Amino acid sequence: MRHRLTTPLPESDFWQLFSKRASGILQWSDMDAFWAELKHTGGQWYVFDPSQDAPEMPLSGNELQVALDTAQTLVNQRRELPMSGTVYVDNRETPTFFKVFDPANMGSSCSCSTEPVMPRYIFSQIKPDSLPFAPPPAKPGLFSRLTGRK
Repeated sequence: MRHRLTTPLPESDFWQLFSKRASGILQWSDMDAFWAELKHTGGQWYVFDPSQDAPEMPLSGNELQVALDTAQTLVNQRRELPMSGTVYVDNRETPTFFKVFDPANMGSSCSCSTEPVMPRYIFSQIKPDSLPFAPPPAKPGLFSRLTGRK
């Protein structure tokens, strides 16, 4: 279950980097080149699912390859579309931070949601901080009040 995040985001170095402008990788050929470059460069990356606690250790080697393959599989779910637009990177030539959004949960293009859509995965070369989450609603929803079930 995904939790709602509290706003504003924390003021740590990680979340400031998260909030900076990033370049979207739109063309599938550029996306393929991006994944290939990452897989060949290696290095250590923190791989963070914002709905979970932040990782304590970065991934490298085979663990990193598995994480990259998982993210690439998620992005490729919408390969039939003319463009991707699900990966946003700080610097395409020498990335140190990129966000991978779930193509089935990209949010609204009109930005009318009050809560930002969080990426499915964040790959970072600096250690992430966990997000504070909003508590579940104290008041039961309409379904619960009518049926007595949760």
